[in-house]
Amino acid sequence: MNNKFPELKKAIESARAIEISQAGGKYKFKILAFGERGTKLNANLIKEINFGLTESIKQNFSDFDYIISPEPRGHMWGLLVASELGKPINILRTQPSYGTNETEVARRTGYYQHNLYFENFKKGDKVLILDDVISTGGTISVILETLKKL
Repeated sequence: MNNKFPELKKAIESARAIEISQAGGKYKFKILAFGERGTKLNANLIKEINFGLTESIKQNFSDFDYIISPEPRGHMWGLLVASELGKPINILRTQPSYGTNETEVARRTGYYQHNLYFENFKKGDKVLILDDVISTGGTISVILETLKKL
């Protein structure tokens, strides 16, 4: 990581590491301020992350219709980036919205399980998936499998 993102570097380096016991053993991870277990973010950290994500997307992913971001925290970053890029966002909810065309899918991550609710997708949509943290790949796998079916 270069000197362009000092707040992000500090947040990663100072993140507390924890371990959760599960049926399959222990799951180790860091509680990142910008991740789903984080709580307090300073304005400069938010600006750095938003700028970094937005610039990376501009350079690497130009051909998409809208952003998809899952709750509980990915949607926060997705919303900021969508606003910067002038793109729509489709949030994958963790609670039903009781829509008429909603698809409910179980999601299991390294430390919890709950459902994601997909709505307003059409065949042929070109999407960019933006999530806050990828650790086990459980969330992204479920998103990709569900999008292929939809």
